[in-house]
Amino acid sequence: MGLCASSGTGQSKHLTQEQWHEKQALLADLRRDGTLLRHASAAWREDREVVLVAVAQNGLALAHTAAALRAEPEVVMLAVRQNGLALQYAAEALRKDYAVVQAAARQNADSLHYAAPELKHTDLKELRLPTYSIQ
Repeated sequence: MGLCASSGTGQSKHLTQEQWHEKQALLADLRRDGTLLRHASAAWREDREVVLVAVAQNGLALAHTAAALRAEPEVVMLAVRQNGLALQYAAEALRKDYAVVQAAARQNADSLHYAAPELKHTDLKELRLPTYSIQ
């Protein structure tokens, strides 16, 4: 009996029962430490569900995902909202995306270092980031 799962491309693929159990074990591990994705096979690193769980737990897991998923806005937004520095692993097009850069900078202003050159020197006020003054 085969089970159905979705791949990073949005297509469904059939998993054997053994693969399904392997995936469930991997997902449980990634919920505790998303960076464990680095030890997963290439097939799991391009599985959208697996990647979403990993970057939700630790945005820096984006470094270990398939290139196609690093170009997906939903995946990258989830990663940079968890850790703004994940912006460095996003596809170039998303490092030019104002909303993605804004989300990353809100989480960690140092992430602007990884923004596309045209956004890199954006004023923090323009991004509507909180500013603090010491009085």
